[in-house]
Amino acid sequence: MVSQKRVLVLLFVFGLILLGVAAFAYWHYLQQWEEIRFLYHAHFRDTAYLLMILGVACIIASVALFSRIPSNDSSENVIVVKKCPDCGETLMEDMKLCPYCGKTLKEKRKRAKARAS
Repeated sequence: MVSQKRVLVLLFVFGLILLGVAAFAYWHYLQQWEEIRFLYHAHFRDTAYLLMILGVACIIASVALFSRIPSNDSSENVIVVKKCPDCGETLMEDMKLCPYCGKTLKEKRKRAKARAS
């Protein structure tokens, strides 16, 4: 199975290719002689405009969707919790003060370490 990142990179490259083809089509339109340009102007100019719009849309979509892919780093997605030794409420690991009972959690650790020694 093809990964999401690879698909979005391919979409981005496809958008760049569309912009390149659009630039060539518009350049080709500008190189036509004045009398031929009026006959074929709609073909090359409008095709160039359409390809430019599609190319920019592909690039914007790939960049916007790429930012929505979750990272593989599991440490960012895991929240470590602990319980307050006084009131028993669930707290995040890095909290130093229990918002429920107001007790300082570092002192409890020091007391627990002193008792274990």
